[in-house]
Amino acid sequence: MQEMIINYLILILFITCANGYFLMETSITYSNNRYATLNGSCVNNYIVTIVSDSPDAPFDCPNGVTVIIDNNGQSVKSNAYGSQAYCSFDLTATLSINESLIQFNVNGELLIGVINYYCENLPYPIQLLEPPPSFHLTQSGNQMEFYTAVLNLNLTKLIDFFNLVQYAYPIGYNCMIQALTYTKVEVKCKFESTMSSHIPFWVEISDPLGRVTKFDIPSFVVPNNNSFDFTNTAYFDADYNYPLKQYYTFIKAAGYPIALFYQYTDQYDPEEYIVPQIVSGSPNNFTIMFPIQFKNIDQMVNIPTYYLRPTILELITAPYFSTVLGDQLGITSMSITNDDKAWVITGTFTNYDECQVELKYGKISVSSTEPYPYGISSKSGETAQYKFTTMPPQYLQNLYAATQPDLILINTAVSGTTDATVPELQFLNYIAISDYTYLLTVGASDVLGSGIFSIYVNPVTLTAAHLLNGNGTFQDGKFEIYVDTRDPDYIFTLSKSEPVRIIDFAGNEAIYKYTVYGLPVPQPPPYFTFDNYYTQTEVVKVMEISYTVNNIDLSIVGCQNTIFIKMSGTTKDFPVIVVFESLPGLTEKSHRANWNEKFQMHTLDFYIPPMVFTDNYVPIVLYYKNTVHYSSEFTDAWQLKIYSLNADHMPPQIVDMKSSPSVTTAQGGVISWTFKISDPGTGFSNGTIKVASTLDPYVPYVFTISPLTNQDIYEESYTVSLIISPSCASQTYYIYSIELMDNGFHTSTFHYKNRQLPSNAFSPLLNLIGNLTVLDTLSINVNCQIAYTDVTPPTISQFSVNLTNPIDVTSPFDIDRYVTVSFTVADTGSEVMISHSLPYCYLHAGVFDILKFPANAKTEQGVTVDFECYIQIPYGYGAPGDSLLISVFGYTDTNYNVGGMSPIDLRVGFNPVIPIEYFTVETPYIEKVRLDGTSLTIVGRRFSKPSTVLVGTQSYQQSSIGATVIILNNITPIVTATNVTIQSSPSNSNTVVIKPNSGPQPTIIPSPTPSSTNTQCPGTPSCGGSSNGQCINGKCQCVKPWFGLDCLSQNIIVPAPTINTTNPDIDNNFNTTLPDGESITLKSLISIVSLKELKPDGTIVIEHPFTQWVYTNTTSLQSNSNIQEFTYKTNITNNNVLTGVTITLQFFKQPETIIFANEKLEMLASTIKYRMDISKYQFSSALNTLQLVMSVALESESPNESTCSVQESGDIDNENFSEFVKLQVDTHSLYGRFIKRGIIDNRIQQISNTIYTNNSTSINTMSQTYIGINIPNYKSSATLDPDFSVLIDTTPASDKSNSICTKSEDSSSYKSKLSKSQLAGIIIGSIGFASVVVISVIYYIYKTKQSKALVEKMGNKLKNFG
Repeated sequence: MQEMIINYLILILFITCANGYFLMETSITYSNNRYATLNGSCVNNYIVTIVSDSPDAPFDCPNGVTVIIDNNGQSVKSNAYGSQAYCSFDLTATLSINESLIQFNVNGELLIGVINYYCENLPYPIQLLEPPPSFHLTQSGNQMEFYTAVLNLNLTKLIDFFNLVQYAYPIGYNCMIQALTYTKVEVKCKFESTMSSHIPFWVEISDPLGRVTKFDIPSFVVPNNNSFDFTNTAYFDADYNYPLKQYYTFIKAAGYPIALFYQYTDQYDPEEYIVPQIVSGSPNNFTIMFPIQFKNIDQMVNIPTYYLRPTILELITAPYFSTVLGDQLGITSMSITNDDKAWVITGTFTNYDECQVELKYGKISVSSTEPYPYGISSKSGETAQYKFTTMPPQYLQNLYAATQPDLILINTAVSGTTDATVPELQFLNYIAISDYTYLLTVGASDVLGSGIFSIYVNPVTLTAAHLLNGNGTFQDGKFEIYVDTRDPDYIFTLSKSEPVRIIDFAGNEAIYKYTVYGLPVPQPPPYFTFDNYYTQTEVVKVMEISYTVNNIDLSIVGCQNTIFIKMSGTTKDFPVIVVFESLPGLTEKSHRANWNEKFQMHTLDFYIPPMVFTDNYVPIVLYYKNTVHYSSEFTDAWQLKIYSLNADHMPPQIVDMKSSPSVTTAQGGVISWTFKISDPGTGFSNGTIKVASTLDPYVPYVFTISPLTNQDIYEESYTVSLIISPSCASQTYYIYSIELMDNGFHTSTFHYKNRQLPSNAFSPLLNLIGNLTVLDTLSINVNCQIAYTDVTPPTISQFSVNLTNPIDVTSPFDIDRYVTVSFTVADTGSEVMISHSLPYCYLHAGVFDILKFPANAKTEQGVTVDFECYIQIPYGYGAPGDSLLISVFGYTDTNYNVGGMSPIDLRVGFNPVIPIEYFTVETPYIEKVRLDGTSLTIVGRRFSKPSTVLVGTQSYQQSSIGATVIILNNITPIVTATNVTIQSSPSNSNTVVIKPNSGPQPTIIPSPTPSSTNTQCPGTPSCGGSSNGQCINGKCQCVKPWFGLDCLSQNIIVPAPTINTTNPDIDNNFNTTLPDGESITLKSLISIVSLKELKPDGTIVIEHPFTQWVYTNTTSLQSNSNIQEFTYKTNITNNNVLTGVTITLQFFKQPETIIFANEKLEMLASTIKYRMDISKYQFSSALNTLQLVMSVALESESPNESTCSVQESGDIDNENFSEFVKLQVDTHSLYGRFIKRGIIDNRIQQISNTIYTNNSTSINTMSQTYIGINIPNYKSSATLDPDFSVLIDTTPASDKSNSICTKSEDSSSYKSKLSKSQLAGIIIGSIGFASVVVISVIYYIYKTKQSKALVEKMGNKLKNFG
């Protein structure tokens, strides 16, 4: 790489006057690492801070500083703060010069330095480092919109598409091109309505010199000349007056690219290019859907669907439908009242529904979505009087309130004292505590103003509650917060230049991009301080991505998977954030991949549901601190690949709906709805149905439904019922909402009148939404033949707060911040309701803060009812105001008349004011405690140095970090719930209970301890002595290069096997030397015999021998040059179902670590590994299992009469993770390691192995046996992953018990003696668990040549086996 790190400023300063100045460069490191932006020159921007020793020497950059570079004056852009100033200037550097003299004239004082830089043009032509890429379809959520390709270019600096270069592409395409790193450029495209024929695709990059480099990429637009079948179906809302209407177009097509369909309409507001969503099928035979929601137009519309043919765009016509809208939120009156504490906005709404309210007081803003019953002071059906309470300080400022999107409630000035001063940033300090935690301290002042309301410092917000006691006031103080970036709220944004925003209580805002010292606002310690592109190219690089299961068949079952992430520049304590952009159930949030000590990588477990649409490039985004990596830049081997024969993204549908008759008698009755729910793909999982009424439209009855064990998940009827009490009020009950989810995490949603309907909603009533007759069944009338005339809401007749003194909201004790509100609700015409609908107390603080607390009925239902609200005031709530206010809403009578009172209403006759104060005690306050193993982090306020912390009965002395956090390390392990308290005078802090599982617990790996005399290890000395291994619980733990059960064997290097192109058997010769110096020839044979279906008692149901294979050399597909790979495929048929068997044979030239079934496996040099994949098998019974049979053999024709052979088998480790089969002849062995795990139905499962010693044919020169790998009954697939390596033994076979040392055709003569050491041999490594594959591993050892007779005998034995 060329010298790309020299774009920084080195200043050699000479201070020449009494008023000293010094300069410091504060540019972002590597931010000038760009190619030339002009003809032969670079324009670099530098930032410096000029600091004066004397505060009496004021200056500012524009007027007091001149910058001269190589005798050329430079313009200066700047900001000035006190005695320090931030200055930025541009240097135009030519290609022929890499050093310039710089002079700063600061108020007549000359400071001289030198700038080093490296300026170069873009290389020409720009070259691809890899073959031209291909476009692949990118799924986002459920949509198919863009095709993506990534160019890997020969660049060493950022190619700046915003300022440096221009790019072009053919007309008819719509593309976005961006740099991902220095070398990788992403091209993301779709086609436009101007596309009229198949246009080849290319990208041209033009540099500032006008030189053009063109890259041809095979186009994703390949229109089909042939005719193809499609059907077009439209579903849309009936002609009801809804505030929003839905329109769905379904296209079913075969043999045509998905993304070449689209809808575009200027009838939609705004005009929109509508991309399809996947519904079902596969890439070659699919159903897609176009959803549209109409909100702002009233007319007849037609939405055609376009698709691209070879020469023109054709369209599929669709029926017209009416978008006439109605029943929208309206206002009939509006007013505002205020007193010395609050301002209350009052409005009368028609068609009222919960809506978002935008509130602004100067620069203080909030979006409020307080649910019902907040604000409702009275209502009649869906007409409601709404009161919104605010507590703006008494300063002259504009108060604004509006519902979304544009219904303005109020826009008026709040009268009061004028505060025209903006708050000031005094200082900002970070203390890095760990790689993921830090302490932030901010000094801020508003001395002549209203005081500090909030301080935003990316990514946290400090409020008045974070003021440090004893460190100033709300007008001029020190604020502090402890940040643990493992908390979900602190997933970092990617911005590198977030300014500090300080707002005072009068709504004035100050924005600071630079500190008072002239430095750019620093980023939190976890951030990298380098330029982002440099960091992503040179520091945080993705080194490896892998999965427990890849190339996943989701046709039948889902997949429990793990992603393994290896990145440079990361630490163990900081997570990698993983975002899955298309997988159902995972797209709604980000996920944390934490460090896994076992694998030395970050790992994340995740689940993919069944029947997800095929995708060879599942889009994934990785965030680490302030860097980002997209999966589009990864190699093909790192891509997550999934496929389904017939995907199902269609959420559950209601195919039939019935309702019970109306209730028409005074005795009441039962009303019900029955829904037939169909989901023929993944099956219905669960749902929620809510029922409301015309008198009580905002407190629905909630019903949850899910299939019982005896119900059909694919189609079943579900009934929800509601009891109607006698003497009921006449009204209409209706379905308020329906939400249904299937086992693929696809959700359908219905809302009454389409209110509050999500933009991506998929209706569960597609077949019914246009059928007025069926939709009428959503409503049931109830008439108990009684006329009620009471339309007056109940009232509050008594109200009190159990309070004698002001509340110190900074008290550490919850009891000091606890308030009980008591009130009585009375009604003259009906009883007050105490079930279904209860009132709430609301606690108000400045400016727009609201907390909600439920009321509890203290008396029985009647014309008067006593209620109480129990209010726990949060620490610091309301600061720096002098009071809190209470309102009460939601009290209801049995005729569903609703009442509510704002604080201003309650102050007429009652006192809803809670006076508050601050810092009346100096006692520490513990906010939260986090336990990480034996480390305890205590976060709170007013901590001292040093502090005494009581953890249960243990006492610890520890100084706090700042006044906010105390960290105790190496504490006594906590095994039960334990109290944590800080000792203080005159009283201790509050107590917080910590539980053993309250934080992530580290995996405790016990120190190895020698085995007791009851668990002896093999060998004399055991395990070959301390230099070879150690005996742990009866098992030898070997030290490299030693292997085997007794650590007396070493791996030997053998040539790559001779590949058989007709079957996956290994039949290979290689030469080696015995300990006595004699050269011999060894022969190895690995053979896959058959697949058996077994009954539970072991009886063979049917055996499927493997006869014909299709061979492919797949070495070129391997990204790892250390591996040679060969693939064999065959199939068998059982019960008329074809089962595919794939054997992937890999030869490892050098040692390598792999992961299979979430276990690390060491592959020795010359290891042969088999991966076996078996597709769906049609079992004859759900109780049956499969067994994969392998054959293993060794032979030697040595003339030496002392030649011996021996077989051994058993468990390898204490965890019962794997077992071995060892075949040894003299001092060479075949050692087979069989993992007792497999990947069955896309998840890791336990399996077992059977070693058939009774069926073996062994003599002194040959050892042979059969192995059966037992696979449980499965639905979709099974995968195994065994490997084989050659070892040489220190202990010959003749020294082992049960060895055969006499030639015998029938293997009847055995030499019996005690073993002096355990096996050493050839390692047949991990036969991965969970596969329906049998690997026969047979190694033949020959001193001279192959015995033809023996081969024939083995062939006969294989035929007769079983």
